[in-house]
Amino acid sequence: LRRAVELDPNNAHATAVLGWQICLANDDADGLNFIEAAESRAPHHPRFGLWATYRATAHLFMLDYGSAVPACEQAILRTPQYYQPRLSLAWALLGAGDHDSAKKATEEAEKFEGAEITAKFVCEMKKWSANSPHAEQCNQVLDELLLMSS
Repeated sequence: LRRAVELDPNNAHATAVLGWQICLANDDADGLNFIEAAESRAPHHPRFGLWATYRATAHLFMLDYGSAVPACEQAILRTPQYYQPRLSLAWALLGAGDHDSAKKATEEAEKFEGAEITAKFVCEMKKWSANSPHAEQCNQVLDELLLMSS
């Protein structure tokens, strides 16, 4: 991704994914600058709506729940028919200690895809967070999220 961005600095999606990976693998908030640059440069890109979700999960992988909540809310506004930002919001709210709101966000997500979507989401996020220096802490909150949906 670094090479792709070097070759084409205007490739907004490569820039956003690179930023996300920097946050995920290195616990480095500077990766958010890449995501935000992609968002500001390409507001009409087909993946623009997803970049707020990338930003939200980047915060989650770095255990920054307070910043993840508004990023998730922005992702929900950009992609209102997509379950993932709602489950990311539930993860952020659980991490911040707001169990009631997390439960509500989980229920909203499950309206789109059914109750099994939470287990699928947790499984996917555990795979991604395995690359994070905070994998254990991510897994703890994700386990809580899974129990909440049962």
